[in-house]
Amino acid sequence: MDEDDEDIQKSLHYAIGKISQSLVEEEGDFTAKVKLSPDAIAALTELTFQFATTSLAKDIMSFSAHANRSIASAKDVRLVLRKAPLRIREEFDKLCEEKCST
Repeated sequence: MDEDDEDIQKSLHYAIGKISQSLVEEEGDFTAKVKLSPDAIAALTELTFQFATTSLAKDIMSFSAHANRSIASAKDVRLVLRKAPLRIREEFDKLCEEKCST
């Protein structure tokens, strides 16, 4: 693993820790009151990093290449998410309404 990957994993680890902490602080969902252990955060970080870099990124790039685009766009991400749960697709669509150019 190169230095950039290590920096990305450290940032991802921090973000997952903060997300899990914010879920515990939210009210309403009883499952959100369960804290993640440091080992669980580390495992989730590794799983997320591996999924993003080995599966997700390759699928996004494949969709872009299939469409003869040299730059992957939100359209390609949307295609990858087509089989994702509805909640994830809805969140992505909301995000794109705010931030995506496509």
